[in-house]
Amino acid sequence: PICVKLATTEVGKVGRSVGSLYVTSTVGSCVGTLVTGFVLIPFIGTQVSTALLTTVLVSMGFIHIARKPWSQVLAIAAFVTLGVACMFPMFMRPREKRRNPACRDQRKQIGLAVQMYRDTYEASRSSLGSNQRLMAGAIQSGVRLFRRDSLCGRLEVWTTDKQRLLLVDGMLQTAMPSDPSAVAERNHLFPEHYWAELLPYFRPKARNALLIGLGGGLLPQVLRSYGIETEAVEVDPVIVEVARRYFGYAGPATIDDGRHFLSTTRQKYDFVILDAFTGDHPPSHMLTLEALREARRVLKEDGILAINIADVPKAGRILSALENTLSPLFDNCMELGTDESNRVQLFTMFVTEGSLAPRPVYMGPHVRPTTEDLQRITPFIQQRTGIGSSTVLRDDRNPFDVLYAPVALEWRRATADLLGY
Repeated sequence: PICVKLATTEVGKVGRSVGSLYVTSTVGSCVGTLVTGFVLIPFIGTQVSTALLTTVLVSMGFIHIARKPWSQVLAIAAFVTLGVACMFPMFMRPREKRRNPACRDQRKQIGLAVQMYRDTYEASRSSLGSNQRLMAGAIQSGVRLFRRDSLCGRLEVWTTDKQRLLLVDGMLQTAMPSDPSAVAERNHLFPEHYWAELLPYFRPKARNALLIGLGGGLLPQVLRSYGIETEAVEVDPVIVEVARRYFGYAGPATIDDGRHFLSTTRQKYDFVILDAFTGDHPPSHMLTLEALREARRVLKEDGILAINIADVPKAGRILSALENTLSPLFDNCMELGTDESNRVQLFTMFVTEGSLAPRPVYMGPHVRPTTEDLQRITPFIQQRTGIGSSTVLRDDRNPFDVLYAPVALEWRRATADLLGY
């Protein structure tokens, strides 16, 4: 209404003014969306883009109200001052090399690093992972190797003398040894309850897997040690670049949306693994009945679908919704959490038409898990007393984002508590 009033000089031209404003607004919205998504964020980042657009919009307001010569001078001065104020912190930020223990910034996120690589295999078997042990072994300093804004958010790569970490929007996505070749020399992910490594134990004869959400590429390297070749699908090309450059990933990677890839591929897989996160949030369109039906289609007979998802066990709304959504597609389901508490945590859901009974797999002279090792997963299996809701996630009605919002908030709050923020 304000714009119409400003643009209308005669009552008889109100219709033309309104139409012109709507056309201009629509064109501007389309151009703004395309330029922001494909030009500003990829090339200059979100902070500079926000500062630039703020400067332009505020300056347009000053220029519009400038009716006299002295007002125009004032508007130009305000434009220059505001621009310098917004841009100065961006260009004057010093390059960080070493962090001291007093810094309260992203370095503290490194304290969540999964310390899955001990000096010996026996040391790793003696005590499985816990948040307390993670905090006790928190890294005191690190070097940031990479930082860039991308489709998935702000990507950062940090390194220490032992580990290399990938963070997306401040949340840890991948932690692995600084030397990628060390991945095949340890028992990998069991000590820290990253249960996707159970897949080869469920199906010892499996030979291929599809991973949606590459991250740093740790899981494909782990599965390769079991003789399983993994095809990765990642929507963000920058993440693929980071995985290859900083984490030693050398396997195949397709730049595509996971849902689109599932609907178009003709390949069949022993395992399909959904491990896509943008920071703390998984893509909701990958978890609907229709999307999961596509995942079921590309599985071999007796294949397994694995889904990594965060939830609070006591509430279990996300797990219940996924159980309801998956039940028409699969007969058997197993859910494993990362600890035995009722705190927010990462769960791995395994669903299949066949058995979910893990068996020992020989991995060489250095790592030979026994039946006793596999029995240690029992305390982490979720004992579901019943379905907590009737929610089914569908394309035409998908309340996942609403259900997940409290979980995401709790996850970040728990992270802040652990790190002492």
